[in-house]
Amino acid sequence: MIIVISQISRKLIFFFALSLLIGACTPLGHKSTQVDPFADVRRGIMAIPNGKVFDVRFAITHAEKQQGLSGVKVQNFSKFQALFFYYPKSEMRQFWMPDTYFNLDIFFLDENLRVSSLERNIKQHPGTIEPPPIARTKMHKARYVLEMRSDSPLAREIKVGDQLNWKSKTPFPEIELKIRQKLYSLDGL
Repeated sequence: MIIVISQISRKLIFFFALSLLIGACTPLGHKSTQVDPFADVRRGIMAIPNGKVFDVRFAITHAEKQQGLSGVKVQNFSKFQALFFYYPKSEMRQFWMPDTYFNLDIFFLDENLRVSSLERNIKQHPGTIEPPPIARTKMHKARYVLEMRSDSPLAREIKVGDQLNWKSKTPFPEIELKIRQKLYSLDGL
């Protein structure tokens, strides 16, 4: 019994510390008095091949990517919205679903925003305690990752090989350059 309490306590402490670190930097606009260094590159608009558009919010920092859509209620994330995970290079990636409140379609994108692989209807898991097991994707090579609600009519239309298009006023290469510059300055390199 002591071990179970210890494991639960560690998870609670981890999630509490993580929520303090994220502050205003959460891509879904949680309130905070901290200044968000990525405020000017936090949102965008993308289109699927038939031209239908959706709103994109960025997860840029390590803490934001760990948080993902954990803790976000379905009424706070529209069917025409996506969370875009920014990574500086292509690598093998795996996603999981702790503390999620709706099923997700997860799209693994190459450096050109082309869908290289996807997983549909990854099951939600409110909370962080197992069992039941928390759903995880397989490993996929990707530069970027996009998460959308599984019940999104747009998500259902996206398939492997589709070229997604950036539609915001600021071109995607310019946004990526700004993100790289800001990450570089934050790391103090």
